[in-house]
Amino acid sequence: MADGVEGLIHLPRPTGDPAGAPRPGDEITVTVTKIDTPRRLLTLSREAAR
Repeated sequence: MADGVEGLIHLPRPTGDPAGAPRPGDEITVTVTKIDTPRRLLTLSREAAR
């Protein structure tokens, strides 16, 4: 992503073992589901990328 652009991904509530949850620095595949240009914000989805 470009400098100053942030990405936000909503994770479902953990219901069991959190071992599969991504940690800071992990690389994951996502799809951009919304672009908010004035706020320089991307909304991302792991589910849509599957």
